[in-house]
Amino acid sequence: LTLPDVERVGVIYNSGEANSVTIREFAKEACDALGMELIDITGSTTAEMVASLNAQIKDVDAIYIGTDNTAASSIESISTVALREKVAIVAGDIDIARSGGLIGFGFNYYQVGRATGELVVEILKGTPPSELETKILGQDSLILFVNTDIAKEIGVEIPQSVLDLANLIVTDGVETER
Repeated sequence: LTLPDVERVGVIYNSGEANSVTIREFAKEACDALGMELIDITGSTTAEMVASLNAQIKDVDAIYIGTDNTAASSIESISTVALREKVAIVAGDIDIARSGGLIGFGFNYYQVGRATGELVVEILKGTPPSELETKILGQDSLILFVNTDIAKEIGVEIPQSVLDLANLIVTDGVETER
């Protein structure tokens, strides 16, 4: 299996989390643009989410998890189900990906924290918050994580071009930063 063979993407999220609903909408737009079908896998608790995944895992070729708090809380159980069925997890949060994902692409929270700290310093120096410029972090604040161990386990081939772009790679149980 290669990821371009994916036709049905299960998006795991809590429909009670506004951020997760927004991310689900972005995922739907991406799936539509790529000719993929989006399958909602929802739950308002970790138990509901895992039960929903168990009921629908045979209907998906891959799983996407954004920055959903409920999914993050149940990632180990989600990962167990996905690995059992040899379904790849792609996450929009590096910490979620580190807990069982094949690929993660998301913010470097260290850089986000530093940028926030710079704003706090300005406020402490007396600058009113209303005078601070809103910043959108650039692409240099994103990290690509790839777990080659999971790729082997589920039979997915990661192209060398993706590995060449990765900032973090797990091989033989060891995470290496590049």
